Amino acid sequence: MLTDALAEMFQSAADERSVRAYSASLLGIGESAADAERAAEVEAMLEGMYLMAASDGEVASDELLQLSASLRAMLEAFQDGSAAETALPLFRLNETLAKFEQSLARDGVSARLEAIAAKLRTPEAACLAFSLAAAIAFVDDFVATGEADAIDQFAQALGFEPDESQHLLREVHARLDD
Repeated sequence: MLTDALAEMFQSAADERSVRAYSASLLGIGESAADAERAAEVEAMLEGMYLMAASDGEVASDELLQLSASLRAMLEAFQDGSAAETALPLFRLNETLAKFEQSLARDGVSARLEAIAAKLRTPEAACLAFSLAAAIAFVDDFVATGEADAIDQFAQALGFEPDESQHLLREVHARLDD
């Protein structure tokens, strides 16, 4: 199942402090400058997934469900089991997606991908963001032209060489096939 694969990919590479900072930011809880950067990084990963879902011109309901389920799995992986700790940020998901939609409409895909790339502080975060976004493109085992273009644009925004992005894409596809 894609949600499980995305959650596993995220859990293996994301750090707990970043996820907690993102959760706190959704709840409007103050944070340090370092935590704000960590939260922005997690949000950038989610926006990358959103952009991939939107790259064909619309975000289908099954893609929204996938994004929601992925966010839930990501948050739950690092929470202490409190339903409120996980559920409250999820109530803000619609606001987050609306913000992504507005940013996309205002700035366009290329500018949003550049903005995402700027928020990713480490090569590992860039690889994770790219992999999560690519997984969304692979959800139906068919990569549409818009998705392929978005994958290429994202790889360029992140500064990946073509062979590096192809390697990551093969890894993602293999993980989803397991």
